[in-house]
Amino acid sequence: GVTPMRYLLKHLEEPELDMKHHNMGPNGVKALSVLLQINAHIKSLNLEGNDVRSEGVRHVAFMLKENNFITDLSLGWNNLKREGCAIICDAVRDNKYITRLNLAGNGFLDKDSPLLASLIAVNDVIRRLNLSMNGFGNQGAVKLGEALIENDTLVELDISFNRIHVEGCQGIGKGLAKNQSLQRLHVSLKSVVMNTHSIVIPGGAQPNDVYRLSYSG
Repeated sequence: GVTPMRYLLKHLEEPELDMKHHNMGPNGVKALSVLLQINAHIKSLNLEGNDVRSEGVRHVAFMLKENNFITDLSLGWNNLKREGCAIICDAVRDNKYITRLNLAGNGFLDKDSPLLASLIAVNDVIRRLNLSMNGFGNQGAVKLGEALIENDTLVELDISFNRIHVEGCQGIGKGLAKNQSLQRLHVSLKSVVMNTHSIVIPGGAQPNDVYRLSYSG
């Protein structure tokens, strides 16, 4: 098959670069990040499923300081965990260009939620954030709910397939009550108890469904 670098060189002048599942690892992402520092064409960068880890996301973070053109960044399923979470949150917190960020499936836990909550509370550019398929529980959901009170930019948040139950729903609900921007919240019924506070799931939904709750400011 085509190696990641050959594939990359063929697509450097296109608006979207899809590098998902290329098995790049930290070293491959390092090489890619160097090239992207001065690239003015790519707006959407998909690095899903490359086992980037914290070592690799450091290079992505450095690249983002130099690149003012990427607006859509997907780092899902890259085994970032706590250290990687801290690195990317720090890099994106004050970024003025990224409007869509995907951090799904990276093993983030409740103890990592303050990092993401700080990102949500401070960043005023990101409009769509995907935190699905991580390991957040009630504590993490409460932190995210508190951050939603401070945020007036997010229009879509995906927290589906985490470990959120009644207390977490209440925390998210409190945030939604005071948030003026969020229009869509993705939740999975398997982890959300129905009809709790401000999060109300209509009857007939199945336990494994992901339900999209629509809100107006």
